[in-house]
Amino acid sequence: DALPIYCNRGTVNAKLNKPYDAIEDCSNAIKLDDTYLKPYLRRAQSYTDTEQHEEAVRDYDKVYQSEKTKEHKQLLKNAQLELKKSKRKDYYRILGVDKNASEDDIKKAYRKRALMHHPDRHSGATTDVQKEEEKKCKEIGRA
Repeated sequence: DALPIYCNRGTVNAKLNKPYDAIEDCSNAIKLDDTYLKPYLRRAQSYTDTEQHEEAVRDYDKVYQSEKTKEHKQLLKNAQLELKKSKRKDYYRILGVDKNASEDDIKKAYRKRALMHHPDRHSGATTDVQKEEEKKCKEIGRA
């Protein structure tokens, strides 16, 4: 039976930090038996690891609907929280700095990004490109 092979390989891939391979193996296991919850749990965690939060919520919800345990409810709540957080703007990412970057690093990154995306630098570009760069510059200003 291929089901345990896919499921175990998905677990190994997840532990080897290959979440996309883990997702594929778990999806194959689910195709063989969509009532077996283990591959849903592994795939949901891999979705979370790859910041595919909506898919993770969907898988955790499927698990919770099948087995309403406290643990499954908590996993679903955590995934929903991560999804909510992912929809917020991450100003560190916009500036291209680490979350624990120093104030000086943040200022340097701001100056660099602001210069790179300043509308005056793109005056010869198409209007679409100009609007996109202007939008990025405003976003950087908010960060």
